[in-house]
Amino acid sequence: MMKQITPWLKGVLAPVLVMVIFAIPVGVFMALALLVFAMEEGGETMSSFAVPLTRVIVLLSQGVGMHAGAITLTIVPLLLTLAMILLIRAVYSRWSTDLPAYLAGVVTWIVLCLWCSGETRIQLTDSTWLIALKCAVVFSLGFAWRALPSSALLDKGRLYCREHISQPVRSSIHVGVRLALRLLVMFLSIGLITVLVWICLNHSGMVAMFKRMHMNTGSCILMCIMALAWLPNMALWALSWVFGGGFHIGQAASYSLWSVQIHELPSLPIFALFPHPVDNAGIRTCLILIPVMLGFVFGLLTLLLHRGFHVRGIDPNEPVDVRDLLLRFAYPAGAFCITATLVSLISSLAFWLANGSLGVGRLRDVGVDVMRSTNVVARPCAIGLGLSWISAIVIVAIHSLMLMMLKRRAANRTSSPLGSADPPDDERTEHKNPHTPRVVNSTFTQKETKGDD
Repeated sequence: MMKQITPWLKGVLAPVLVMVIFAIPVGVFMALALLVFAMEEGGETMSSFAVPLTRVIVLLSQGVGMHAGAITLTIVPLLLTLAMILLIRAVYSRWSTDLPAYLAGVVTWIVLCLWCSGETRIQLTDSTWLIALKCAVVFSLGFAWRALPSSALLDKGRLYCREHISQPVRSSIHVGVRLALRLLVMFLSIGLITVLVWICLNHSGMVAMFKRMHMNTGSCILMCIMALAWLPNMALWALSWVFGGGFHIGQAASYSLWSVQIHELPSLPIFALFPHPVDNAGIRTCLILIPVMLGFVFGLLTLLLHRGFHVRGIDPNEPVDVRDLLLRFAYPAGAFCITATLVSLISSLAFWLANGSLGVGRLRDVGVDVMRSTNVVARPCAIGLGLSWISAIVIVAIHSLMLMMLKRRAANRTSSPLGSADPPDDERTEHKNPHTPRVVNSTFTQKETKGDD
């Protein structure tokens, strides 16, 4: 009986542990921030809001928006969301990950999140069933990240694929998925680097805005730390900006490589970090061509290196197999199609998650245009992959032609010594020695006389 109860009990305790580990640092930080803000900026202490704000941040990290007075915040702090998913995965790495543990865990997690939504001083923008659905999705992502890699279901899926899918097709799918992940990591890194460049170039404007708002050092530091929770969101906005898509703060401001339009932007210090337009047309062109170049370089390396498809030219010592030659380039084409599809889908989902609102009316839509941003990232990347595939065909054709020429030259060199050792008859007649007349001795020699003669 206890063996049957233990998985359910562990499934109930694990979400509680995750919630406690996640909520305690957030609550301590919120209490410290409210205390420092009250001490430096004056006014009444608001330490009683620490617990309600902690409960709201737990829900906001899972996509549940909040509404307090004139403030409506639905931009998900993706850094906290990722931290929550990793925490769920880490806790369940030492607990059971079977079906009873998941069912007990997801029900407990939904109950805890619904308890957090019971705060009356801060209203939520989502209904109860939508809150439960979003929280269940976040919990399921963390649980699946831990459970699926070592599950029997995944082993059965792999066995089925091995039995029904040929090895070259499986290898092409694997290479296509791996290439898509590498490109997405590169794109996200470019977005983070762009944000760091914004900070280096425009930090003086942020400091000036802090001074205009009469904020002291402690409040400035805490606000900067709080803004780090939205760092992945800004990285995705920066990625769209650097590739030509741009982003907007509702109807109050819009930013792109070509222009910046600002109309009554709210006085938030983080807005002072946003970029100015790039005046140099050459620099703009180089930035826009980055996804094309990345797709070209990564695709060409995948085609030529051993860990990719290791495409080589035709061996002149072997007969040409037309079917094998076509398949040699068909599999990479299929892998590149998988890569382009995954880059498009995942980038669209990431841009959609990074968007939200800071209020109603002109601050309702904050972030990027999902369709446009996906086009400036995924389409040039697909073009680069296509160019790398065509370039590989050209390289292989030139390499094969050179091998054939070298083989023909080597054959000619090996045949030339034999020809010189056995010259033709005409040459032999020309190099004969001159004719010497034969001298015949006509003197008669008598036979030796014997005794009986």
